[in-house]
Amino acid sequence: MTPSRALLETARQLAEIEDALSAPLNKAARSAVDDSAAYVFDPLHSITGGGYIEPYGLDRATLRAIAKTPLISIIIATRLRQIAPYLKPSDNPYVPGFQIQLRDRGSNPSPAAAKQASMLTDWVVQAGRIDDPRQFTTTRPLTTQAAMLMRDSLTFDLATAEILMTRDASTGRDVPGRIRAVDAGTMYYHPAVAATPQGVAVDDYNSPCYVQVIDGRVVADFDVTSMMWGQRNPTTDIAYRGYGIPELEVMAPVFTAYALAWKRNARYFTHGFTGAGFITVVTTDGMPLDKKPLSEFKGDVRAQLQGHEGSHRVAVVSGPEVKWVKVGNDVQDQQWSEWMHTQIRDLCGAFGMDAIEIGWAFGNANQGQQLGGTDPINRARESKARGLHPLIHSLSSWMNQWVIWQIDPDFEMVPTGTGTRSEKEQLELDRERKGFATANEIRRFHNLPERADAEYILTAEGLQAAQLAAGAGEGEDDAAEALDTGSLFEEESSASSAAAVDAGGGAPEVENLRMSRRLTLTV
Repeated sequence: MTPSRALLETARQLAEIEDALSAPLNKAARSAVDDSAAYVFDPLHSITGGGYIEPYGLDRATLRAIAKTPLISIIIATRLRQIAPYLKPSDNPYVPGFQIQLRDRGSNPSPAAAKQASMLTDWVVQAGRIDDPRQFTTTRPLTTQAAMLMRDSLTFDLATAEILMTRDASTGRDVPGRIRAVDAGTMYYHPAVAATPQGVAVDDYNSPCYVQVIDGRVVADFDVTSMMWGQRNPTTDIAYRGYGIPELEVMAPVFTAYALAWKRNARYFTHGFTGAGFITVVTTDGMPLDKKPLSEFKGDVRAQLQGHEGSHRVAVVSGPEVKWVKVGNDVQDQQWSEWMHTQIRDLCGAFGMDAIEIGWAFGNANQGQQLGGTDPINRARESKARGLHPLIHSLSSWMNQWVIWQIDPDFEMVPTGTGTRSEKEQLELDRERKGFATANEIRRFHNLPERADAEYILTAEGLQAAQLAAGAGEGEDDAAEALDTGSLFEEESSASSAAAVDAGGGAPEVENLRMSRRLTLTV
């Protein structure tokens, strides 16, 4: 073996030994970050022929059908109309809208940060970066796409949007350039995720994670960074296979009870007859009635209960005596209206909504405070705080996670007008804070720029201390003695004036008097 070949062989053997020694350490480090041991998917669940994971519970076709019924459609449409005002920029934190702010609330935005916030604001409003004015005609703004996302979210508890990447010329990185809402009813976990109980590995940004399925066939796949996957009701229950829990699934029994009661009463008004009983024909000799007319009578009664063509028809049978035997209670005896109102309140409550928002005012809600009722305006405001504001915060968190932080992690989208306090209540709180907070601290809370003359506490003592500090900083005399009113005025020449007074020469002339600079304000 030549010397050079021996050196190469020795280097190779040393490298193998080093790798063998460091392998356990590297494996332990990787397992702590990348290789999760906990199961997030049920390894025994059944999957479809295509390999993708179906959600647990009601299928999506059933959820779509429920969402299109009149009452649920009204609830969802009301929420979608209420979301739109929160998708516009707002300078006032108490007015519905949004702001792009630094995540570090204690820092004062620089001109560069303000410019970046303005760019991100434009991005969010248009749901993408606009380089050509013609793109306004091909890019749907956030107000439109948010309505699509939240409709799917309220139906399936899943909001999906494709993240279209573009190259940032300043940094050379691929960043989100546009978002495009996708039908969440067609989005599923990738078959590879279904086959791995631990789910997608941490820091795996390239492997397919989601698929789009149309007519039972996978038509596209997406990684974790190219598809927004928003859930409002997540759960650790592995039986749900990583999907959320839709409100419509939880309230399926309530919706069924409402639909049956509504259908029964609707049939009564459309057909003029219900089958809550039976008709008996009594003959005089006890012999049964002829089967042919009886069969025709039964057919007329059945036709009267089915379809609109047979509504309000009159069935006639011949016999010496005909009796109606009632079975059960009628609608009024069953308190049908109270039963329906209960289901309406429960369905609205599932979406965090007071029924008054969709025009249903129960009890004495319209009678005012004097009769013990609740003000409808306050009820609607509280209802929005329970149901609408969480939707707004969910949408903002999705935009931050999949868009804003991929562009610039120092900023975030913050909704405005969703606080628990009104602007008047906040001002009252600021008045209480002025005893221990400086003016700039309060201004930063309201996203106002700092002022050089606002670094003091807004009290008389704080102002006095600030003035004394400013005086000391300007080269004033050392701290003076306590105020002596007897020496308030002095002559220009103190020695000569004092001698003149002692000699009986009288008080010094007024023009020779000046205010003493040695004034000390004691606190």
